[in-house]
Amino acid sequence: MSGDVQPNNGEKATTPHLFVRRPTSAVGVVALIGALLFGPALACPLFLDDHLQVAMIAGRYPVSRSPWNLYDFISDADRAVLTERGMLPWWSDPELRLRFFRPLSSLLLWADHHLLGERPFPLHLHSFLWWLAAVAAAYRLLGALFRDRVLVGVATIAFAVAPCHVLPLAWLANREALVAVAFGLLALGESVHYAKTGELRRLLAAGAAFCAALLAGEYALCLLGYAAAPLLLAKGRRKLSILGLFGLPTVATLLVRRLYGFGAHGSGFYTDPFDAPSLFASHAPRRALVLSLEGWLGLDGETLPATGYLPVLFFLLFATALVVAPAVYRAVRALPGEERRSAVAILVGAFLAMIPVLAVIPSPRLLGAAQLGISLVTALVATHYWRGNGGSALATTLLLFIAFVHAPVTSALDGLRLRARTTQFLAATPSLEAPVGRGDEVMILRGRDGAFFAPFALSQTPRARFQMLAQTHHVLVLRRGAQSLELVYPRGRPIVGSMNLFRDGSKPLHTGDTFAAPGIHITVLAEDPGRVRFDFDAPLDQARFWANETATEFAAVPLPAIGFGLPLR
Repeated sequence: MSGDVQPNNGEKATTPHLFVRRPTSAVGVVALIGALLFGPALACPLFLDDHLQVAMIAGRYPVSRSPWNLYDFISDADRAVLTERGMLPWWSDPELRLRFFRPLSSLLLWADHHLLGERPFPLHLHSFLWWLAAVAAAYRLLGALFRDRVLVGVATIAFAVAPCHVLPLAWLANREALVAVAFGLLALGESVHYAKTGELRRLLAAGAAFCAALLAGEYALCLLGYAAAPLLLAKGRRKLSILGLFGLPTVATLLVRRLYGFGAHGSGFYTDPFDAPSLFASHAPRRALVLSLEGWLGLDGETLPATGYLPVLFFLLFATALVVAPAVYRAVRALPGEERRSAVAILVGAFLAMIPVLAVIPSPRLLGAAQLGISLVTALVATHYWRGNGGSALATTLLLFIAFVHAPVTSALDGLRLRARTTQFLAATPSLEAPVGRGDEVMILRGRDGAFFAPFALSQTPRARFQMLAQTHHVLVLRRGAQSLELVYPRGRPIVGSMNLFRDGSKPLHTGDTFAAPGIHITVLAEDPGRVRFDFDAPLDQARFWANETATEFAAVPLPAIGFGLPLR
C-alpha cells in the first residue's frame, strides 16, 4: 500500500497502504473481517417484517402487494381487512398507517425470493455484498477528500466494523439501509470528483447514484448533511449543479411520498415529521441524545434505557465531548485549508445525518450515514497523535478502544443475541400450527414482539383469526363469567407494550374508553395500574386456542374457572 503523506518537516513520505497497492487483497481482508464479525447476523433466520414480505410475495398476505411495494404494511385501503383478521390489536389507532417508499429495495427483495428462494443464508449474502459496497463507497469518498491514506484507511475500517451494520445484515427487511447508504456515499464521492474536475460524467454518475439511494429508502436523506463537502470544493456553476444534483431528486421524492400517502401515522414507534411535527419535536431531544451515545460509544440497541434518565444521558454525552472535542479541534486545525473545510463538513454532516432518523425509536441501525463522520473523527485524532503533532493520548486511546475493540465486540455479540432471539421465535411458532389447521380462533392473552408476525411465520396460510389482548410484561387474567374476562397489568407497564408500534404514545388509554374488536367488546376499567375488561360474543371455550407468548413458544393456557385468576409473565 502506498500513499503520499506530509510529515511535520514538509518532506514527502511514502506510507505503505494495502488499499492502494493491492485493492483486491484489501477487499478480501475487509470481507474476511466482516464475515468474522457479522457471521452470527448472517446466520439469522427470517424475522419480523421478513415474514410479512414473504407472505406478500407468495400471495398469502391478506391484501395484494406489487413487487415494488413490499414496504406498504398498513394503509387506509386495507386497515379494515387486517383488523377483521385480528392482525392489528384492539388498541391500534383507528387511522394507523405504515407505508414506506422504498421501491428499489422492494424489487431487490422480490427478485431475491424468486431467484434464491426463501432460505435466509443466500439472501443474507446479498445483504453482505451491499455492506461491502457501502464500505468501498466510504473509502472512495474519504480518499477523494483527504490525501493521507492512513487516515482514510483507519476511518474506513472503523466504519466497516461499527454496530450500526448488524441489524441491516441480520434483518432482510432492513437491508434498505445498506443499499441507500452505499448508493448515497457513491453519489457523494462522484460529486466530489465533479467539484474538482468539472467532468460531466461524474455529475451524471452522482445524480444516478443519489436517485438510486432515494429509491432504496429514506435513509438517503441522512446523507444530505454531507453535501456541504463537495459544495465547498466546487466553484461557480459547479455549485449550482451540485445543489440541483441533491436538491431536485429530494424534492421529487418528498412530493411523491406526500401525493401517494407514504409515511407513518398513528404509531409511536415511527413519528413522521411531516405528519406530526410537534410530536416529532417533542421526541427529538431524547432520541438525539441516545443516538449520539450509541454512535460515539459504539453501543448496541439495549445498553441505554428506553425511557427516563435524560440528565444521565446528557452527562455521558457531555463527558465524552469534553475529552474528545479539544483533540478533534487540534487535529482538524492541523489539516491543509481545503482538507480542513472538508473535515468540518463531514463532522457537521455526521450530526445532521441523525435528524431524519429521529422519526424512529433510537437504534444503532439508524446510524449508517452518521457513522462515516464518527469514524473520521477517530482517524483524525489518531493520525494527528501518531504524527507527533502533540495530540491527546487520552482521546486517542479512548476513540481507538471504542472503534477497534468495543465496537467490533459489540457487533459480534449483538449478532449472536439477534440470532438467538430470532431462532427462539421461529421455534415458538409451530405450536400454533395445530389450532390454525383446525380453524380455531387464536387468542394471545399476553404477546411479545412477535405476535403480529406469527401468523405469517406459519407453514400454512393463516386463515384463522388472531387476536392479541395484551403486550405487557406481566398480566393477571381474571375470569369474570362464561363470556368475559379481565386483564390486570402493573403500574408503568402499559398493556399496549413499550414500543407503541400500533398506537401513538401521546394517546394513552383512559378509564371508560371502549373499543371493538371482531367478536369482542372492550372497556378500560383503570389506567395505571391498569385493568381492561373483555366481553365476548360467544363462550370463551368455543373454538378458541388461548396462548401466552414466551421466549420459546406460544404456550397453551387453560383459562381459570369463573371467579379465579391466572398470572402470566
